[in-house]
Amino acid sequence: MPSLRNLCASTALLLAGALALGACGDDDADTASTPDASAPEAVTPATDATDAAAPMDAGAAEPTTVECVAGEGGDTVVEIADFLFVPTPAEVAAGGSVTFANTDDFPHSVWSEEREGGERAWETVGPDAAARAPENLATDDSSTCSFPAAGTYEFICGIHNTMRGTVTVG
Repeated sequence: MPSLRNLCASTALLLAGALALGACGDDDADTASTPDASAPEAVTPATDATDAAAPMDAGAAEPTTVECVAGEGGDTVVEIADFLFVPTPAEVAAGGSVTFANTDDFPHSVWSEEREGGERAWETVGPDAAARAPENLATDDSSTCSFPAAGTYEFICGIHNTMRGTVTVG
């Protein structure tokens, strides 16, 4: 027969375990996450490729073509550092270009989130599939994208989805 001391110790352990498991539960009601209409979307700069993209407009059927090539040379530079896109919004005139430069110690990407229905607001269409991969900006890599049409181009890091930014083309 177990001693009273062992019984108390066992009961205390069971209660502590139940308390620990209970603390791990979710207090919030299960609700579907609704995308924030003001939240930024995405660009996909490619390394040595041509891309297609579109301003983020839910009513737009066809994407605007945005060419992206490896390297620097844009009218505006968006630096990727400390898990942030700086500046955001980046502003450029129609026909201007933006260089996305990864100065962080981690790989990053710049690409469009999916719209309702699964299509992207802008997506890569370059001939080199490897260059279109979202993980295409290693440390010290850069990609320059030309934006021919006015609009708001929202983007996200496809690797770290809390990193968001916007290019405003006027």
